[in-house]
Amino acid sequence: MKIMYINSFYEPYMAGGAEITLKNLVEGMKKKGHTVQVISLWEGNFIKSDMVNSVKVIRLPIKNIYLPFKLRPNTLKRNIWHLIESYNPFVLNNLKSIIGDFKPDIVSVHNTQGWSAPVLWKFLKEKNIPFIQVLHDQYLLCPTNMFKNNKICQTQCNVCKILRFMYKKNSNYATGVVGVSKFILNKLKNYGYFEKTKISEIIYNSRNVKNFKYNLNYRKDVDKNIIFGFIGTLAQNKGIELLLDVFIKSKKLNWKLLIAGNGKKEYVEKLKQNYKDDRINFLGKVHPDEFYPYVDCVIVPSLWEENFPGVIIESFIYGKPLIGSQIGGIPEMINENNGYIFQYNNKEDLYNKMNDFEKNIKFWKEKSLEIQKNAIEKYDYEKWLEKWENFYNRILCK
Repeated sequence: MKIMYINSFYEPYMAGGAEITLKNLVEGMKKKGHTVQVISLWEGNFIKSDMVNSVKVIRLPIKNIYLPFKLRPNTLKRNIWHLIESYNPFVLNNLKSIIGDFKPDIVSVHNTQGWSAPVLWKFLKEKNIPFIQVLHDQYLLCPTNMFKNNKICQTQCNVCKILRFMYKKNSNYATGVVGVSKFILNKLKNYGYFEKTKISEIIYNSRNVKNFKYNLNYRKDVDKNIIFGFIGTLAQNKGIELLLDVFIKSKKLNWKLLIAGNGKKEYVEKLKQNYKDDRINFLGKVHPDEFYPYVDCVIVPSLWEENFPGVIIESFIYGKPLIGSQIGGIPEMINENNGYIFQYNNKEDLYNKMNDFEKNIKFWKEKSLEIQKNAIEKYDYEKWLEKWENFYNRILCK
């Protein structure tokens, strides 16, 4: 099978968890004997061809006024960018010939920033090329993922309805659609997207456990200290300030907090200044092996609707219980056997769950092996690849 993957970025340009998932998928499909090719964007003004772990990656210059994620332009430029993106036929200038040369059996479209999805979808439909749209976030509904001014958008505003009119209309061209969680698939469908797309499925993300040294010997014994951890981008929408507020006010001297990850320099410095405490340690960006083994419990306090955070999968692979916000796809991943769900944006409830974890620390320490075993089985990498392969075959046999 010849599979073409289209995404905004590809390694070493990593915008988030979608790129990690895509890399695992592409390399897995190649190892299973399929011919794969990745098409992505980059900041150069010419077409660049790379080999990344034996995968051919073709990087194209963006046909818009700037490359997303690389910089944060002013409001006017951002509005112009999104207006162009809403229907930009110039994205096909180089793409037509690349797709024609590769002649894919199927195209798997992932994050579409910079690709003007309505134009791309229509082109693939007109060329009778079966294609899948994979939903990693809510960008197809809103340029800011239904999150603005540090609040969840309760509905699509009029501006987004205009900017996304052709997205909704042309989404019906998709041969199939995949959600990485029930939440994200249902949300797009509830807004009327992919109404005529007959083949849809939920395929939860996975992680290749061979990439982790998930040793359970660290922090195995119970002692007086309780070490909580946060790992990810340090940004308001991740709920880091919510967590820090609760932690600071707890006044518990035996509680420690490890914070791994980076963010905008000014924001990170502000956090360090506003939350000075000997119990808090900002680690910066670290490998998972340098974080998970040293914490007792991971906290995901997100304020925006996370779809299927890879952090949660990783936590469980390391045998770590988790306290997560009741939002987006997070509740689909957590149950009484691997952690707690706290009420959205509720500091009191988050504190209560952290306190309950401390009271039951012996139970959770003894649970580590079971958490790890269940996660490795549920998010098994090879089985995940089989699900994707079976889905591709369903599309081709429609």
